[in-house]
Amino acid sequence: MSPSRLSKHLPVANKRLGAAAFWLLVLQLLVLCSAAVADDEEEMAVSGPPYLAISSTTVPNASFESPQSGSEIETAEFRVSAGFYRFGDESANIDIGLDYQYTRYRYDGINGRNRDLHWLQLPVGFATPAGLWQISGFVAPGVFTSSNVFQDLFDEGSSDDFSVNGRLEALSPLKSSMHWLAGVAYDRSFGEPNVYPVAGVVYWPSDNLRLRIAFPDSEFRYRASQRQSWTARVFPAGSEWHVVSDELATDFDYSAEAWRAQVWWSYGMRPKLFLDLSLGYEFGRHFDFIDDTGTRIDTDVEDQFFFAFGLRFGRAPILYGQQLNP
Repeated sequence: MSPSRLSKHLPVANKRLGAAAFWLLVLQLLVLCSAAVADDEEEMAVSGPPYLAISSTTVPNASFESPQSGSEIETAEFRVSAGFYRFGDESANIDIGLDYQYTRYRYDGINGRNRDLHWLQLPVGFATPAGLWQISGFVAPGVFTSSNVFQDLFDEGSSDDFSVNGRLEALSPLKSSMHWLAGVAYDRSFGEPNVYPVAGVVYWPSDNLRLRIAFPDSEFRYRASQRQSWTARVFPAGSEWHVVSDELATDFDYSAEAWRAQVWWSYGMRPKLFLDLSLGYEFGRHFDFIDDTGTRIDTDVEDQFFFAFGLRFGRAPILYGQQLNP
């Protein structure tokens, strides 16, 4: 798309996206307000639709390593996830939802403009008993692309912008507090589309305490009271987007690799409204992209602390990475 054509499309596209986002939020809030979801302790311990979750994450400036020494990058993420409807009950169900994240990379010392990237997924989650095992997972078709394509997706999109992520996990017999975990996943968490195993153990003595020690994502979850809970996770936080460069009249894959260690404090302001405050550390960072001069930037980035906050309406899971399971 040429710059002149892009300038014509931007105002209309922005209005359409803004209106769509506004009515999506209104619709979801109406569903949440009208849903008959019990507020007792047992029900609130399990995530599930209908819900709405919003989060914002900022990773401050961090330096590129050689040969881009002296250049810096800052990351800003805004994410919205909605669970629209659940077919079935807590033991066997299918969940329909939406997951959107806007990522902005701001550069200092790089020959190029800041990069705006989007992902939009339509996850279908599922859970079912299989004998003595509990099977859960999701399939999420979606798009991972740059703003100029996302704003005019039906005209400018190609097969390179689309992807189908997924995960399948099996939990061992639920007869004791210790469970075996095994599964497989396909997503872009490691900076490019990959199939990888999921394996570990889960210690789950009660609804107030859950410890998951697994590859690639481990978690500690503790509910201190009816209103307060703590969550800690270590997980891969990379992604890959297909980028169309109007300046270079070409396209490329923008790859970001990283791991995050993150702690959340959650407070229940109302029975179905939760505030999440978080601090974390991003490490193992690597970026691979093309700047506006056509130069490939393929380098490590220094580790950095970051902060995040979010709001959750209904029984929404805390948002992290490309993992869409509660």
